[in-house]
Amino acid sequence: QLYPFGDDLAFDDVRSHLPMPWDAQGAEFSDSAETKDLFPKYLETFGIHETVESSLAAARGASRFNLTTSLARLYTEEPSLLWGDFNRDLNITHEPTVEIFKRSAEGFDSIVVAMVQERTPAQVIDFSAECASLTPLLVFPQHDLFPEHVALPSPKIFVRSVKESLVVFKCVAPIAADAE
Repeated sequence: QLYPFGDDLAFDDVRSHLPMPWDAQGAEFSDSAETKDLFPKYLETFGIHETVESSLAAARGASRFNLTTSLARLYTEEPSLLWGDFNRDLNITHEPTVEIFKRSAEGFDSIVVAMVQERTPAQVIDFSAECASLTPLLVFPQHDLFPEHVALPSPKIFVRSVKESLVVFKCVAPIAADAE
């Protein structure tokens, strides 16, 4: 899973504690002569298909490794992610298959993260109470209707997920009524 929804935490999964394989043959994993015979069985036993080698290959496309690299880069670029307050109590959706949180640092645009589980029912999520405008900064997997770094025409978004997905938005705060 992209995120441990509910009580099914990723930390309970033994695979989260296994080393990341460099390639399918176990090269650079161990100097042991037995590695080349045992390593493919290790990958098969634990259902591991992703390796560092395959993740870094040219034209690889979306992968969890690329997602993690992009999230780490974004963390260093966005002040609200670095030192902003964390808010999970947004009253935006009551759908249990959608998890939304916001990070806000004073003087900077907020960051809103929406994590959508597989087979989420179609719905419109209205961010207007939190954001005057939304700009997708990271979309996984990529989606033509959410081009990265292009402001969306509305703070209301249509969500329907066939696969797990994650979208990181830059959120420009709405103008307060008393500020007008």
